[in-house]
Amino acid sequence: MSLIAIATAALAFAGTASAHTRVFGLRINGNHQGDGQFKYIRSPEDNFPVTWPQVNNPELICNKIHGVATPPAPEFLRAAAGDRVAFQWYHANPDPAQDMHTGVDVSHLGVLVTWIAPYTDGPGTGPIWTKIHEDGWANGEWATRRTLIANGGFVEFTLPKSLKPGRYLVRQEVIALHMADKREPGRGPEFYPSCAQLEVTGSGTAVPPQKFDINQGYSKNETGLWWNAYIGKNDEYRMPGPAVWTGDGAGAGAGSNQESNDQPGSTTKPGGNQPTPTPTPSQSGVGNNDSYGY
Repeated sequence: MSLIAIATAALAFAGTASAHTRVFGLRINGNHQGDGQFKYIRSPEDNFPVTWPQVNNPELICNKIHGVATPPAPEFLRAAAGDRVAFQWYHANPDPAQDMHTGVDVSHLGVLVTWIAPYTDGPGTGPIWTKIHEDGWANGEWATRRTLIANGGFVEFTLPKSLKPGRYLVRQEVIALHMADKREPGRGPEFYPSCAQLEVTGSGTAVPPQKFDINQGYSKNETGLWWNAYIGKNDEYRMPGPAVWTGDGAGAGAGSNQESNDQPGSTTKPGGNQPTPTPTPSQSGVGNNDSYGY
């Protein structure tokens, strides 16, 4: 057996033995908003991944609880367009000083992606998502190590400044590639998705435009999901999904007099009078993209 194969097997074993992850809470402009689990986060029941055989299922979007897609959370976290927002990931303990893997174990080589969609009470399936952040292979290291672990479990992005006010689902995911070297049963990428419910304030007019269907787009032909991270070709890696949308081309403030005195970081209950983007109808049954065939 080659040294590469031995290293691959050892890291894969370490990954299956430990080192899963989930989200504890969010930071806005550097200010932690406290425990958001089951409050403004659609929290799962544990820190286990969604695996490749479930890629067509609704649980791929916002994770799962009791075997079904996570339900809506009872509150929304307020943030302004242009704010810096960070998800805090943890393995076993949300205190980075005590977490046994500080976000995720080093064996979980992989990438980070953040999406936004108009708010829906449904599981978030269908063509409603727009990518607003990604972090993959750069400077000789994977994002899971260079960003997630190095920053103590925090993964930060910026809400587009031109984003239209309203209620949104913001989905951040860790995609671990340490088992994604072969298209065969028992192997494949591991998905750790988490959805936060945000109420965005500001005066922008831009509506997220991409309408990406994550269940359909994450197919077995997507090379950004099936990648051998151990053979020295990582400089050729390309992120899955569309390019990042930054809100460019949509003027902030044009055609809108929406203002808010709400402080970023406060929470609201569903049913408030804030404007809500019109969601694309949620689809609970998406078509088969042959993803189960490996």
